[in-house]
Amino acid sequence: MAPPNRPWTDDDDQRMVDLHAAGYTLTAIAKELGRSTDTIHKYSKRAGLSFDRSKTAAATEAKKIDVAARRVALEERYLAEALQMLDNLHAPTIMHSFGGKDNVHNSVELDKPLYADQRNIAQASATMANAANRLRDMTVDSEASAVDQWVGDMLGRPKPTSADSPEIGVE
Repeated sequence: MAPPNRPWTDDDDQRMVDLHAAGYTLTAIAKELGRSTDTIHKYSKRAGLSFDRSKTAAATEAKKIDVAARRVALEERYLAEALQMLDNLHAPTIMHSFGGKDNVHNSVELDKPLYADQRNIAQASATMANAANRLRDMTVDSEASAVDQWVGDMLGRPKPTSADSPEIGVE
């Protein structure tokens, strides 16, 4: 990186234009010139240069798909854990205790967990199921948004802009 506050020169301008013409990305130009991407963005805009953002858009879309897949996998794991907990709700269990002046260990097998433990198991299972439901809702909302966008594109509707949606706290 260049020393801070190094003035922008005509040579920098020409080199930036040449690198852009050679197909360099904004980031690659910044590295080549030893400048920040913000600086290159500012001066490339002044020079009327634009950069192909299709690779960035494709990478962003791929990232969204990967995140959605992980969200579905996490939802499935939450549901599997919730079911396993429910299976333990009425299963035989071993209760351990330590006590007495010698801190003696005792254990006893019970037909099912104590009521307090059953309540805790049920609450933990419900928490897991609720987490899975929230993840499913997030997935459904993002899928619905994508479908709405696709239908809008097919019908030739304009894409919504930030001016179309009200901002929080603005009346």
